[in-house]
Amino acid sequence: MEHSQQKKASTNKSYKSPADVPADRNANNYHNFDSYSIQKVLMHLKRTAPGVDNIPCWFLKKISAHLSSILAYIFDRLIMENVVPNSWKASIITPVPKIPNPMELSNFRPISVTPILCRIFEKVLVSKNILLNLDEQLLNDQFAFRPTCSTTAANIAIMHHISEMFDKGAEYVRCILIDFSKAFDIVPHAILIDKYMSLTAVPNVVISWLSKYLHCRSHVTKFKGILSSSAFINSSLVQGSGIGPISFSIFISDLKTLSNINKTDKYADDLTLLSPSFTDVDVSIEFQNICKWADKNGMVINESKTKEIIFYNHAKPPSNLVCLPNIERVKQVKLLGIEYGEKLTFVYHINNLLNVVNQRLYLVNSLRKSGLSTEALNVVFNALIVSKLTYCVPSWHTHVSVTDAHRIDKFLEKAFKWQCCQNLLKWDTIVENIDNKLFKQIVVNPCHCLTQLLPLKKVTGYNLRQKSQYVLPSISKDIFKHSFINHMLFLDCY
Repeated sequence: MEHSQQKKASTNKSYKSPADVPADRNANNYHNFDSYSIQKVLMHLKRTAPGVDNIPCWFLKKISAHLSSILAYIFDRLIMENVVPNSWKASIITPVPKIPNPMELSNFRPISVTPILCRIFEKVLVSKNILLNLDEQLLNDQFAFRPTCSTTAANIAIMHHISEMFDKGAEYVRCILIDFSKAFDIVPHAILIDKYMSLTAVPNVVISWLSKYLHCRSHVTKFKGILSSSAFINSSLVQGSGIGPISFSIFISDLKTLSNINKTDKYADDLTLLSPSFTDVDVSIEFQNICKWADKNGMVINESKTKEIIFYNHAKPPSNLVCLPNIERVKQVKLLGIEYGEKLTFVYHINNLLNVVNQRLYLVNSLRKSGLSTEALNVVFNALIVSKLTYCVPSWHTHVSVTDAHRIDKFLEKAFKWQCCQNLLKWDTIVENIDNKLFKQIVVNPCHCLTQLLPLKKVTGYNLRQKSQYVLPSISKDIFKHSFINHMLFLDCY
């Protein structure tokens, strides 16, 4: 069942044309395209399929040194004269399977292939005129599509918020994982442009161009080499474009909780609502508020995929908590690739993780027996196994029991005995290196999305050569001390 009233106000709202965008606002904020930025994008082009203009990326890379200054001039003229080439408004949609052996349309993700010149233009435009100075205007609960905002950062923030709620005395934390149906495909353009106009950092010449870019787009679908007839799109963001992802972040940025006690964490269209037992606004009211936002903004909440889990940090689970209507309550959930159990021990995640890497170890061992060189074998081992073991690892490894950590070490010992890796790897060493690298990035980069979780800095007029530059928080529960930020702060201090 899907929660919606057919998108009410959003679908009734007329398209906002470029003429509706004041041309004189924030004109000084516009940053011109430059040859260096363009050449940098050109040199990092991947070998992807060309769009409807059939210009191959290898050709553009080959002439990048001569082409970049020409493109900088052309791109600036497109913005200033509010021109969108016709080919840029046409996309080739390729359905990409979400699961092995898909049998239904919902099992595919539509990825749009736009002309390569358009992709270059979008990347530079986003970096210079949308992302620049935008972080301070976006809510702190938003992750994805920005530098430093990875799934690792999102999971760290979620675990930090949950453990902090327990530290403040919560008996339990209710967590609602909200699923928006086809979120990117149904974004109303008029509402999106309104939200762009509310951002003082984005020049109106850019917003006006975006409005024209989104209007009257067309697409063809390519499946198994066969092209469909062309069709027009009246809503949606272009999946696979440079503008689409950050536009969705802006679109959803005004979705917030009614209470400062409750928290939301967003990663693209994945929305997590956290509500502790001591909340002043019940989770059911918060959920209804999100439903109202969805109706107002043309979004649809898929109640069949929306789940609730209740986290608790004591012997018995809470009882007599009324379920949300039409929302399934579960004992474990997968959130951004990590399996969360109701007691936050990550047993389910470790079990699934070891099942996968053990299967992959047999593949690596087969390659070893076939005569693959030691160097190549090590590359394969790191790519297939170490990358799997360490996915989002800073967010969960400190909450893993000694027994489960030992299970991972036993697996690594087996891999070494089978001669599938060059060195005997130790779990503690692996995670310590990853933790230190990430924490250093957070501390030295004030724009990192996780700096919001750091405590206040120490204020002294002299240098005592103290290891920690931050005031250590007062913590009453081990679960909060084991959250990534606090874990690293206490290690840094002692």
